Amino acid sequence: MNMRASTSSVQDCRASTLSVASVDTGDGSVDLIALAGERKKLVAEQKSQALEFLLDGVDVSVKVVIAISVWTSTGLSAHQGLLALVCIAVSLSTYGICYRLRELLDIRFQARHGFSRRWKETHRMGGDARVCRDAEGRQLKHFVFRTIQAFCADLPWIVYNVRRVALVTKTGELDKTSQLLMTVSISIAGFGLGMKFAAFINLVKLLVGGTKLTQKAVFEELAADTRCGVGQSDEEDAALAIRLAYEACVLQLTQAPSFMVVTMTAGHDHRAGLEELQRLAPGVPYCGSTTCRGVMVGTESLRPSQIVAIWGIYDPEGHYTTYQFEYGKDIRGDARSSTMRAYSKFKQARDKDNPTLRGMPSFVWINSAPGFEDLALSGMSEALGAGALG
Repeated sequence: MNMRASTSSVQDCRASTLSVASVDTGDGSVDLIALAGERKKLVAEQKSQALEFLLDGVDVSVKVVIAISVWTSTGLSAHQGLLALVCIAVSLSTYGICYRLRELLDIRFQARHGFSRRWKETHRMGGDARVCRDAEGRQLKHFVFRTIQAFCADLPWIVYNVRRVALVTKTGELDKTSQLLMTVSISIAGFGLGMKFAAFINLVKLLVGGTKLTQKAVFEELAADTRCGVGQSDEEDAALAIRLAYEACVLQLTQAPSFMVVTMTAGHDHRAGLEELQRLAPGVPYCGSTTCRGVMVGTESLRPSQIVAIWGIYDPEGHYTTYQFEYGKDIRGDARSSTMRAYSKFKQARDKDNPTLRGMPSFVWINSAPGFEDLALSGMSEALGAGALG
């Protein structure tokens, strides 16, 4: 069986427009003007993220200092509300700092190298839709997070401390230093609230414009950079037939395949054919079976006495895992348990940083011994759900 996680469109190839301001990198052309503009945006975003990172650190530090000062003067039991506000502010700021650090590292990597670490292909800037989608996602998350900070941390802090300052001014409960610190904290929180309110307004504009808070999965929104190809040969020599079929398949793909399905008639020397295939495409996963009465290639049914056919897919952002098992007495149970083991192998090997590989496999191929297909499919469906099987 073969498990696959990938973007969904097939035979889609984005074309790069050549211009006087482009350079060939070996895997497509890069528009240098678009690349420079995108790097400029990334540097500006990096500076903005760093400034907010600093302001959040100062804001939460002042809040903690004030809280400690108040608790030292009057005791913790009298200021449970202040404790709750400090905990909320520290929690949100800590999350924000960790999130920004991760995003800053990714932005710096993009600006320096010209592509994102989240994607397997190295050419991912200069107007690429995936990089644009990453930037839009960061902006949306930024607006949502700053809005939460404004209304859950800064605004309650300002209201609580304004009221507190008014009371202690009358009662003289706190010394002048503590009152000054609280006033400074209110000012900093007010400044932060003003900055975050701008993010709230931008979020409202996005929502009014029809933007959803949760983005669609990558494969639902962007076309896949995948291509399919097929090759066949009726040569009697298995190694020669494999080589000719593979070359014809690669000619259609224009790239080495990411995964292959191989079929050979029973009369071929399968060992010699597969050794040749592994020499031609080392490390490329494949599955296959023997064929009894020919193969289907395109719109043709080819039925010579001996034939080899290879179907291949070029899918640089997908991931493919193969697994083999034998039927025992409980075919459905064997299929179910083997599928779960294959899925575990699949999860361990896939790139966790690649958004296209998250979730369940897109689909599963199975080559089964004849007569047991229904039981095997039933067991596999119990493990993965019927929607993944093909």
